[in-house]
Amino acid sequence: MLLAATLLALVPQAHSAISDLLADSELGLFIHVSDDSGVTVATDDDAQSAAALALLQPQLDSLTQVFGKAARAVPLTGVIVTDHALYEKICLGIIPIHPRYKQYLEQVVSFDAFQLPDHGLLVQYFSPELEKIQGQHALLHGLVRQYLKRRFPRLPLWLYEGIACVAEFRADGDVRNPWSRTTLIHPDDVANWAGIPTFDIVLDHEFQFSSLYSYSTKPFDDALDRAAFALAYYALESAPNAFADFCNLINATPFRARVDQEFLPEASVFQDYLAKAFKPTFQEDFTLWWESHERNAQNAHAAFVASEKAADLVDLKEARAKHADAQPVFPDPLVGIRALKAKKKSPLIEYKNISESILLFSDFSDTESEKLLVALEQAQMYLQIALGPKAETKPVPVLALKNRETYHNLCEWAADLHPSYRGSLTSWKKTTGFQLYKPLFAVYFHDPQIQEEGRTINSVVHSFVHLKLYQHYGLLPAWLPEGIATATENALTGEVRGQCNLDDFIQTGTWSTWRDRPTQTVLKESPINDLFHYRPRRYYKDEMARFAFAFATWGLENELILKEESEKKRGKRKSKAELAAEDTSYAIARYCESVAHLRETAW
Repeated sequence: MLLAATLLALVPQAHSAISDLLADSELGLFIHVSDDSGVTVATDDDAQSAAALALLQPQLDSLTQVFGKAARAVPLTGVIVTDHALYEKICLGIIPIHPRYKQYLEQVVSFDAFQLPDHGLLVQYFSPELEKIQGQHALLHGLVRQYLKRRFPRLPLWLYEGIACVAEFRADGDVRNPWSRTTLIHPDDVANWAGIPTFDIVLDHEFQFSSLYSYSTKPFDDALDRAAFALAYYALESAPNAFADFCNLINATPFRARVDQEFLPEASVFQDYLAKAFKPTFQEDFTLWWESHERNAQNAHAAFVASEKAADLVDLKEARAKHADAQPVFPDPLVGIRALKAKKKSPLIEYKNISESILLFSDFSDTESEKLLVALEQAQMYLQIALGPKAETKPVPVLALKNRETYHNLCEWAADLHPSYRGSLTSWKKTTGFQLYKPLFAVYFHDPQIQEEGRTINSVVHSFVHLKLYQHYGLLPAWLPEGIATATENALTGEVRGQCNLDDFIQTGTWSTWRDRPTQTVLKESPINDLFHYRPRRYYKDEMARFAFAFATWGLENELILKEESEKKRGKRKSKAELAAEDTSYAIARYCESVAHLRETAW
């Protein structure tokens, strides 16, 4: 106890040393401190500091009124800088103050953000090309998460996220952070979501009250996060004291381990608690509240459509034409890629198939590159079998790289294609590649340090399938091309390896969980009709991607094999191209076309 007390006593001293570092005139930071709670905001823009503090302080005050003060009341400090060199200087400047964080800080110095929760510190770099309000939201979201983590150390991540998003929404009616939650916050880039009311996003989720009470080792679940947002918003507005008790209970509830590695709170605990803490009709009240908002949103939309029609303000074709005219014109990526290839000492070599429908730029060996080209041809054949032959327009460029300098040069070139790309491309330098739809090309960078279990063929083919589907159908909900891309991987190699970041879809515990799992088993988890349920803005949904994987595998492989065997027995063997026009396999093409049409008409 003496040691723990000594360490706790040192925390304010260390926090004071961090404050002194930030106040150093060489950094040139503008520092604003709240009058009552000691929250500090520091940025390299005086107006930005004041605005960020004005956005943050009322939300922390409101949450403190509901949940109470955190046990360890170390002041919270948020830092936003628009110069990465300044970010690095702050990061490295903390090492002498906290030598025990040396390894961590040396690692994150190349990132865009870091935090020291024990000392209430969040430091974030934001590109100066981005909106200032985005940085303010990032700071608000991150510091609310730190406050909640101190107050409730053992809440599931989706509940922290839900409450932090509510704090953003209550601050200025918008949710902009975190960027990585593509389904909740933005489908393509921030600009696409900036004007969409947050409640439209939330109401798009088919809410099931019971889903809030399942918690597994998977830390983040988008469906739970949406539900947590709605529950937190309702509870903070209507039943704040009961919601505080609810969070206290979850924080204190012991979890029991199950054989399947999931951790579920005792169901009876929550049933008893709900009966006591909330009035008996809470679930019904919440459902009615939810439905009333949904009805209001639907009525508002219907009224808007009616007024548009009555005034005859919008002609759909004219509006689409104007929208198309307003879109930025991107250069042909082949011009830029071939210019990089033409540079002295460039290791890039261009490969193409006989029909020149596939272009591969690679710095792998000739043998490896030829294998990649064959795999891409086979993937294209599988897609033609399942989706029917399409009139090819331009070939889709795919790049496979091992040379880090070449990859970074390519990122810098791509960042200049459009201002909205610069922030993303800066981050993607630290990853294993990217794909762009405008202009259309994909890059895979093989870095074993990041992607230890990655396979080049799987990753390249995976991205290629995404691009081909976009080329023919436009923007589909992300779970659909994800399912088809992984099914194509499976058909080619018998394994699913790309994308490494989809924790639950690709791996539940280890990669082997998915490798040998029979597709039909996945398919039986839900009726096939569920595949055809689609709403705009639901871009990625894990269970839908599983079903799409099963359905596409069925169409790409199993059903064709069964039909071939049946035709053999009858002495009438048909080609795969002929079989592709029949029944199940062709249904995938109709499916994609129908989803593309639904999205087009829905918007």
